[in-house]
Amino acid sequence: MKKMMSGVIAIVLVGVVSVGVEAKSKHHGDERGVLRLASELNLSEDQMAQLKVAFEEARQGLDRQADKDSVRDLDPTSKDYEQKVEALADKAASLAREKVLRKADLHKKVDAILTDEQQQKLKTLKAERHDRMLQRKQDRIDRAEKRLEKEK
Repeated sequence: MKKMMSGVIAIVLVGVVSVGVEAKSKHHGDERGVLRLASELNLSEDQMAQLKVAFEEARQGLDRQADKDSVRDLDPTSKDYEQKVEALADKAASLAREKVLRKADLHKKVDAILTDEQQQKLKTLKAERHDRMLQRKQDRIDRAEKRLEKEK
């Protein structure tokens, strides 16, 4: 009985740990991205460390709660409805601007870290990824058209 209980506990612990690792990896996409870049671009340890810092700096200061403010939460019958809508629009514009600036800064930092050969390889990888995305989009459109034809 004692051996059976130990076995059950071990299985449960393995399950909990694996779920925890999977959950953690979903929230650390940048780290996975750096590791993928490291293998595909043959990055040095120093370059990997610099990229991790650059990704972390880009992520700093993002107010994720601010994105959750929504017009749907406002009462259209209130007297200050238009003012609140304008304030939300201004906030959304400011957040979008900040996001673009952070992305541009990150792009500049990554470019400075990579060698010319690695930069070229990264451009190739991005183009390939873009082509795959377009192909998947076209495949979805084709499947939808076939479903519509079957329904007729």
